[in-house]
This record gives sequence, C-alpha cells and structure tokens, in this order.
Amino acid sequence: MCLITFLEAREKFGTLDIDENHFKNAWYWNEDGAGISFVDYNYSTKPIVKVYKNYNTFNKFIRVFRRLRELNPKSKFLVHLRNASMGDLSKENCHPFWIHKNKLSMAHNGTMYKMNASKDKGESDSVKLAKFLSTLPEGFIHNSGYWFLLRNYIGANRLAFLDDENSIKMMGTGWIEAEKGLIFHSNDYFKKEIPVKVISINQEKKEESCADC
Repeated sequence: MCLITFLEAREKFGTLDIDENHFKNAWYWNEDGAGISFVDYNYSTKPIVKVYKNYNTFNKFIRVFRRLRELNPKSKFLVHLRNASMGDLSKENCHPFWIHKNKLSMAHNGTMYKMNASKDKGESDSVKLAKFLSTLPEGFIHNSGYWFLLRNYIGANRLAFLDDENSIKMMGTGWIEAEKGLIFHSNDYFKKEIPVKVISINQEKKEESCADC
C-alpha cells in the first residue's frame, strides 16, 4: 500500500523535524519510487509548486528531502512512497503528479479500478486520474461542488493536493494525525515491523559498501 505523508512547514517544527526512521521503515514496504512536492518561495516574485521524483534508493531520497526542507522552511511538503499496484515502474508513474503545472500537485493512495489501468505495464491508475483532474479548472480544490463530486468519485481512495498558496487539502477518510497536527499519513501500514532477517541483510550490505555515505 502506497503512503502519502503531509508535513507542515519546517519552521513550525522548531529545532527538530520529522523522525527519518518513519521514512526508513516506510521505504521497505513502499520501494517502487518516491517523490516530493513543495512550494518554492525563491522562484522569481511568485511562489510556485515544484515536484521532484523518481528516487529509487532510500539514501538518495532522504538526502534530497533533507536538503529541500532546509532550503524551503516556509513550505508545506507532500511526500509519496509508491508500492506499485497498477502500471509499470517508471518516472511517469511516480507521484506526485502535476494537475496544473507549477500551481497544483497531487498524490494518490489506493487503487482506482475504474481507471482501467494494466496491472504491470503502461500508465498507472493514478496517472490516468491525474490527467482527468487536469481538465478541471484551476482552483477546483477550493470549490465545494467539485470537491463533493470528486470525493464520491474516488470511493475509499485518498488524495492529497498542494497548491501555490501553500495549501494542502486531503481527501478521503482514515488519515492518521501525528506530532499534534504537524504530520498526516494516509495510512499506518508503514508502521509494520520489518522482518529481523531483512534488517540484518541490509545492515551487512551497508557495512560492505559505503557509496551512499
């Protein structure tokens, strides 16, 4: 099951940020590509939404995540770790997705069978959903009519949107609150304990090679 994590701005966390062990554990269960979306306040005179994705190793992902959090302390963050259920393993199928470029991004948790995506090739159900949503007018996430219709359309799935006003909107039920509202997770499956044998093997590999240190 994929995982969406929404984080409040770095400046609201005080001296500490999110515990990276959260992502480390989540990576074991969701290792099919990671992505990050945030609002860049350093771009020209108007903030824009950016998407960095297709990280296929934990060390690379966490280095980029740390750096982006340092450089963008005012921005909320939308992070997605993928566990592929539909579509192939490709950058195109990695979340988050543009809905309106530089203005609105989206991450999806669940499976939209009505998108008629293949199980292991081509576009994922999430990509097809993002393309559909991109036909809606800008600002639709703040329109109660569109929100109501979309909420009914996605069923048990969960969506998270980040716009250029640094606003994150979460759709669907079952979101898990952590750190007194500074963090929200789309599920708690990532908390499952990693098998001891796997931890041992990973530790041995790390000791053998420190290319990512």
